[in-house]
Amino acid sequence: NEMAGGLKPLPTDAWDYAKARHLLVRAGFGGTPTEVEELHAMGLHKAVDTLVDFHLQPSTNVPLDIALPKKANPLEKKLRNDYLVNRAAAANRALEDGQTAKLRQWWLRRIVESPRPLQEKMTLFWHDHFAVQYKKRYRTYMLYQQNQLFRTYAVDSFAGLLRGIVHDPAMISFLDNNVNFKGSGNENLGREILELFSLGEGRGYSEDDLREASRALTGYTYDSWTGQFRYLATRHDDEPKKILGSTGNWSGDDLVDIILRQPSTSRYVTEKIFAFLAYGEPETEIVEKLAHVMRYCSYDLRPMLKNLFLSEAFYSEKAMGTHIKGPVELTVGAIRDLGIRNVNYGNVDSAINQMGQYLFEPPNVAGWNENRTWINAERILIRYNQMAKLLEQPNVDLVALLEGRNAQTPQQIIDEVAKACLVVGPDAEKRKVLTDYIDDLPPVAEWKTKRDQVNARLRVILVLLMSTPESQLG
Repeated sequence: NEMAGGLKPLPTDAWDYAKARHLLVRAGFGGTPTEVEELHAMGLHKAVDTLVDFHLQPSTNVPLDIALPKKANPLEKKLRNDYLVNRAAAANRALEDGQTAKLRQWWLRRIVESPRPLQEKMTLFWHDHFAVQYKKRYRTYMLYQQNQLFRTYAVDSFAGLLRGIVHDPAMISFLDNNVNFKGSGNENLGREILELFSLGEGRGYSEDDLREASRALTGYTYDSWTGQFRYLATRHDDEPKKILGSTGNWSGDDLVDIILRQPSTSRYVTEKIFAFLAYGEPETEIVEKLAHVMRYCSYDLRPMLKNLFLSEAFYSEKAMGTHIKGPVELTVGAIRDLGIRNVNYGNVDSAINQMGQYLFEPPNVAGWNENRTWINAERILIRYNQMAKLLEQPNVDLVALLEGRNAQTPQQIIDEVAKACLVVGPDAEKRKVLTDYIDDLPPVAEWKTKRDQVNARLRVILVLLMSTPESQLG
């Protein structure tokens, strides 16, 4: 990657446990101390390869059945009875709401259980980048298809993602491109493709380019009942269009080719990815180098991500322990860090919603406002309370987490629990309160026979640790 003009790599002898944990948290959602130790033992290069080349890892098998929307009964229309028509619509909406709840819980379970954490982390990134809202159309099947599109191309190809999005029924529906045809234009999709999805707002395009991009997308629609893309040639505007300096009878697919030729595209996308995985507002030099790797590799994301995860910048003080976790990262991170089994994903979904991140329902087409907006005065209390609710459950088995680890004294027990879930351990004052609380725990040799009693005490410690400002950072 350095040959391709990438970032300066971290010296291999600087690789340590803290950096391995940082990599697992940012290139995934964390993991138990044992999993971090395994990653650390691999060495920097193998650790990065293992996470990025996840196609070599087994896929997770979480079953899900999403049905297509029920077609309206033609007899109901003949009745012209508003009550019956409304009742049928309400029943269909209730069915779709139930399916979307299933879809959210399925995805959360995948995030927790997948041996390919970076695949799910980048699926979450693309879900935010190409944001659509379920409640605009109530079509769960189309959201499921889109989620699988993001998973397929997660680290594979930005070109593949952008091509996929102009054919994506969920996006076409959300941005009304199904009513964008010759003689009756709708500029929503054309505008957002340039402004939010590829070049970035105000970066090298004009209002004329937005209009012409929208003309190129005429006729790109979908079949409402099968959830499949359709191209209607009779609705396509086949007059010449001038987009970003190129003139021709362009289609939506030609538009993507033109966008990918613009240097702004690789800069904007790498800047967003770096901010998501490392730290916000990256230096121009960092963006330029990563964008160069991306262009050099024809928009294949893997080489750029490897260069990022191997770089000094990724492990700098600016990056480590500075990211305010989003609700999914916070909640799923705790489940993975503590190795929690038998998780109730309905409760997890509910907690994440309460904290302000409702999957498949971002606030608008620009996605969620992140970092500091997650922890205003009201939200921080909700975060503490929801995490406490999840961590007080009997399935949180800290005796199992501490088994075989050096945790004999109260101080060592606190250190090991903190090591699992915090970047920075508690200060001396907090540590004293916590150690005093478990000073009279039974000796470790008796833990198995007194498992419930010990776990109940340790869970109190865990909740206190997770109700600190440090617990919000990753």
